[in-house]
Amino acid sequence: MTHIRGLDQIHLLADGHLSLGAAVRHSALCEAAGTPVPAVLAAAARLVGSAAVRSLGTSVGSIAFADPAAEIPAVLLLLGGRVHLVSPRGYRSLAARRYLEAAPADRRAPDELITRVDFRLPPDHAGTAVTEVSPRHGDRALAGTAAFVQISADGTLAQVRLCLWGTTPVPRLADLTGPLRGRSPRKADWAEALAPVLATLDPPAMPHAGADYLRHLAKVTARRALATAARRASPARIGGGTG
Repeated sequence: MTHIRGLDQIHLLADGHLSLGAAVRHSALCEAAGTPVPAVLAAAARLVGSAAVRSLGTSVGSIAFADPAAEIPAVLLLLGGRVHLVSPRGYRSLAARRYLEAAPADRRAPDELITRVDFRLPPDHAGTAVTEVSPRHGDRALAGTAAFVQISADGTLAQVRLCLWGTTPVPRLADLTGPLRGRSPRKADWAEALAPVLATLDPPAMPHAGADYLRHLAKVTARRALATAARRASPARIGGGTG
């Protein structure tokens, strides 16, 4: 597929999505400056494997495989978007959440291929961040979090959500807007808002990391990502809404 014309292209769509062809390599996303690639996607791509893996592996391939410890599927789930598939029966499109949260056998038929994936672009004033813990850079993640924060025109939190990976069977999307809306970012109690989400985690124990330690890592990465995303966010322009 990497030799099929057009599949290695990145396009900015009129509906506010960034479209990645099936042959776009991780390395093409790593530098976001001056490109339409959102910073959170570039940051996630830089965490993928080694330089060789980033040069050869494709981001759509990572989404197709949907490893629960992979960074790119988690960012797709955080931002939202669509997965486009083709088969002898024709084309179809699935919401990113429907694809990624389905059982592996139900995501696509054996004769289906993903041709492209569209990521919803975050508003310019939103803050995003990615944090991850792994034994060594490039190793399979023990725990990771991507966060998204929007601040309203009055300077209070308007939207807060995150996606956890590594500690869950599939990437775990959580909306924290309810307990945090209207609070000052500087005074937000991230730990309190996270508690109900973290209480439901049941990570599988690994040879070098027990379940309790993985829950601790999930808490640490989530708090860091939320705090960093909040610092990077700026108040929405009056009349611009919160998107």
